Amino acid sequence: MATMEGFSSLDELNSELLKVCSVYQRHFTFGTCCNNLPFKLKKEKSLVKAAWEALVASGWIIQDDHAAANVAWTFDRQNSFICYLKENEDKSTSSFAPALVNEVYAKVSDSQKLDLHAQAAGTIYETYEDDLSPLFPLLEYHYNKAGDAEEEIKMVSLSLS
Repeated sequence: MATMEGFSSLDELNSELLKVCSVYQRHFTFGTCCNNLPFKLKKEKSLVKAAWEALVASGWIIQDDHAAANVAWTFDRQNSFICYLKENEDKSTSSFAPALVNEVYAKVSDSQKLDLHAQAAGTIYETYEDDLSPLFPLLEYHYNKAGDAEEEIKMVSLSLS
């Protein structure tokens, strides 16, 4: 069972993977999170996959129930990603355990939060650049959290046009 007491005993890979997941919070894929790990941790993809599976098994990460997706998600910028995937791809997504996400996010340093949000925006932008329009609110959120006002304003402008 996932607990904050257990967080301090995690190895570097598991700890960093959870920090990345805490930035995404809801409806992320293994690939998006893996892309945002430091190279030294993600170079052994099989180790990252095993760490991911262990975090799922212990309750840190939960598999999303796409069948339960509802219309309200469309109006929540952090849920725009799941709506996009549901309409365009058959991808499995996950969410951070709701009871723990804020506590883990609080353990991420301010400078690392800026970097992780910038990386999250970059990964989403590059992965889905063919059709970003439904993701503008999510990109705006991550650029805001990354402190990139120029890109944030650009996403707001694009979402309004």
